[in-house]
Amino acid sequence: MGIQNDDYLGRCSLDISQVVRFGRLDTWQTLQQAKHGKVELRLSWHRLSSDVSELSRAISETLLIKTGELSSAVLSVYIDSCKKLPNARTQSRPDPYLTVTVGRKTETSAVQMRTDDPVYEIGYSFLVQNPEIDNLEIKVLDSKTGGQLGQLTYGISSLLKQKDLSMITQPLMLQRSGPESKIIMSLQLKILKEAIKEEDYEEEPAAETPREPSPAPPPATPPSPPVTVDDLDTHKPVPPLTDPVTVLPEPVLRNIEDALLDSSSQKSVPLEHIEKEVDTPQEYQPPTGRDSPKLVHRTSSLTTSAGEAGLGRILLSLRYSMQNQTLFVVVHKIMHIPLKDPANVPDPYVKLYLLPGRSKDSKRKTVVVKDSCMPEYDEQFEWVIPLAELHSRQVEVTVATHKGFLGGSPVIGQVVVHLNQYDFREAKTMWFDLMPETSPRD
Repeated sequence: MGIQNDDYLGRCSLDISQVVRFGRLDTWQTLQQAKHGKVELRLSWHRLSSDVSELSRAISETLLIKTGELSSAVLSVYIDSCKKLPNARTQSRPDPYLTVTVGRKTETSAVQMRTDDPVYEIGYSFLVQNPEIDNLEIKVLDSKTGGQLGQLTYGISSLLKQKDLSMITQPLMLQRSGPESKIIMSLQLKILKEAIKEEDYEEEPAAETPREPSPAPPPATPPSPPVTVDDLDTHKPVPPLTDPVTVLPEPVLRNIEDALLDSSSQKSVPLEHIEKEVDTPQEYQPPTGRDSPKLVHRTSSLTTSAGEAGLGRILLSLRYSMQNQTLFVVVHKIMHIPLKDPANVPDPYVKLYLLPGRSKDSKRKTVVVKDSCMPEYDEQFEWVIPLAELHSRQVEVTVATHKGFLGGSPVIGQVVVHLNQYDFREAKTMWFDLMPETSPRD
């Protein structure tokens, strides 16, 4: 059985740097190339240790998960050469090659032609489930006859007694081979130790050391009163429509990302948290050209605004992974979708396409939130885009409803995000005003 015999149900990819950063990650990922579906991933990042005392803990962690497929160590194998191999046939030198096996993984070397002293100078790495019982198996084979020229079975547990869990450039006698046949190689074993972030790890204080009482929380700041029509008539200044983009500082972005990745709590990122930590807005230059839609961003303090077109606003986060050549877009929430008929509250959802092209493979879609003018999603989507193409692409974001909206159309509003307007060396979290639909519906 294989994927060619099964129905393809979708795929997903994840930026490994997130796992490295948090040490441990439990997240739900939306399947790509699928109509719907999510997969839960639980990942942990491990560092390599030469401390043999860490092995029992590593093995215990794999046993707790009740699967024999997880590993507790990594074995590095470097094979320099073989010496005085027997001939495969009379008066004919062999064409030797190696197979190197640990567990279910086997590596095969290149063939060395017509020699009984082959030089390989090749290295491999293997995940080891249990170094106390697993073996390294090496076979020397002749490519012309398929016959075996020698073999070696090495108990990985022998490395546990060596300094730094290493064996450096040692000749070992081959079994079922010539009387002087040897293989020269080096081995190094490393124990996998979970890399727990120091800021996430709190050690219990000793019994004799009392815990200091936590300071009382500061009094809550009373919320700002909503903007009313009367307020607008008292000669208070009204902000211009072309408000600047607000770029969140890095600590705030990390807090937002932490909240999004914490799938166990399933909490959304509160808008109030974003509003209180916004720095001085930076100027945003909208894309030029007659066909480029005007992306209007309003400062987060104007929580009662429905945007320039009165169709609401959408909060998005943008991030690009240089390592994986992947664009990540998080759809946080929509605010102030207009309600024309109280008996017909919209069921909003968000569709995203990559432009130009607008292919079905680039389509992404959030869940539908029933009966809401202030829906929250906190869903992350991703596209693999080469860095050279990034600034020539756009993301079309369309908010629609399962029910008919104004004039019977399912589309509430739309915005096209031009990626050439952003420096993706850091993440961006921004509000965009929804505008009337300009792109064709699918």
